[in-house]
Amino acid sequence: MTVFNSMLHAMLLSRVLVVVWACFAAVSSAWSGSSSRPAFSGLMCDADENRSAIDRSRDALKMSRVTFDHPDGPYTGEMHRADFGANPPAATRAFASVVDGALRVALVQGQKVNQTGYSAHVPVEPAREMTLRFRVRYPEDFEPGLHGKQLGLSGGAGYDGGRGQQARENGDGWSVRLQFDSNPEHVTNNLYVYQSQMTGTYGGPHGARKFELSRGKWHEIQLTVTMQSNASAADGRIRVWRDGELMIDVADIRFVTQEKGRNINRVRFETFPGGGGAFPSRDSWIEYDDVEWGGS
Repeated sequence: MTVFNSMLHAMLLSRVLVVVWACFAAVSSAWSGSSSRPAFSGLMCDADENRSAIDRSRDALKMSRVTFDHPDGPYTGEMHRADFGANPPAATRAFASVVDGALRVALVQGQKVNQTGYSAHVPVEPAREMTLRFRVRYPEDFEPGLHGKQLGLSGGAGYDGGRGQQARENGDGWSVRLQFDSNPEHVTNNLYVYQSQMTGTYGGPHGARKFELSRGKWHEIQLTVTMQSNASAADGRIRVWRDGELMIDVADIRFVTQEKGRNINRVRFETFPGGGGAFPSRDSWIEYDDVEWGGS
């Protein structure tokens, strides 16, 4: 019995050491204020209470992933097709390059919406709930006063671009994107939503509160959209996490009034200045990496 207890003790100690080493490796590889690209936070301690909602959702979904693993230089249409399995955007909305294994989207001096940024609507397998996850970094000299749109999801007719009336009256489409605002102290993100309950011409935050991001630092963002349970229900939901912390949770949404729009079928891989804010006074950029999406 003594020998057995000794063996059991050794096995348990070995297991503890493995877990501790995994946690140590995860912490060691994490980044704090570094401009270098970190790995995803998938390596965490085994205990569920020590794992973020992001890590648990990754386990539950089969995620498609784009890492922009290309040589430095212009991000071509062929690269886009290889990464996303879909056609690239029009040349007037495809200003991006690969830099150190990340996608750098150009914000062109003096331009808004067109002739700047990147805007691709990527078809995906329709789902009732979908998660979009990515890393984003703003340059340390990101110009104050800029405002624009960023990545998101949409379904049905995918209304955007001032089509609030159609979203209300037709009730067959919606979109949820993030929007950025560059302030002197920090950059903020908030929701930009088109849905059947909206009252204006343009999208808005739908009651969400903005959250802050630091210049020069990689942040991990997760957006999860849950469709309403039927076309008559107002029980849809939008959640956003920043670096594993829940920042936005908006519920009781009626995205659509028509069943044909009650799905999630597009990843909106887009970033551009516009919809308010200043015209860029100089060339700038926003970088992305490790873009993932998956639905159920």
